[in-house]
Amino acid sequence: MTRKALRKWIGASVLLVPLALFLSFPLLGRGWHLLHGDFISYDGWRVRVPRDYCVLDTKPGPTIWKLELGAPIFRVPYAHISLFGASLPKPFHYETDWEYLANSTTAVAEGNGFRLLGSRAATIGKRPAHCLEFVRPNGGPDSQVRCAIEGTRLFVTYEGHRKYVSDFYSVLHGMSLEMRNP
Repeated sequence: MTRKALRKWIGASVLLVPLALFLSFPLLGRGWHLLHGDFISYDGWRVRVPRDYCVLDTKPGPTIWKLELGAPIFRVPYAHISLFGASLPKPFHYETDWEYLANSTTAVAEGNGFRLLGSRAATIGKRPAHCLEFVRPNGGPDSQVRCAIEGTRLFVTYEGHRKYVSDFYSVLHGMSLEMRNP
């Protein structure tokens, strides 16, 4: 290969590789579903992954992502749903734990520029869940939701654009306890 051809090849690669990565982020969800299906299992729960979302196996639990065209270079809407087993000494119970959870979660959210929008009850796998919704008036992700599931140590959280909050609640409603072998 001549030097001139090599320079052209390198120049094209420098332009095309980032462009290919830039265009591929919105397709990660579809690719993930082709390889893994529509569900994940975590801590005894079966969780439906929405179409166009992908899953990263992170610590302390799986993260479900949706990225739009332009990510990660431009500031575009996204959704980030996390599941994790909390380090509580006992499972969450509304009567004894809600006040502490609500106060501490609200303090952290307000420290990050969010304001409490309200609380919301949901049903997750036939169990009640208690959620706090936050909004940020300007800058960064504009929505957060934090949910604790009654009688478990599992927390499910959302951060991202408010247009995807309904996807978050669809994930919650689609969760179910996995059948255990006797």
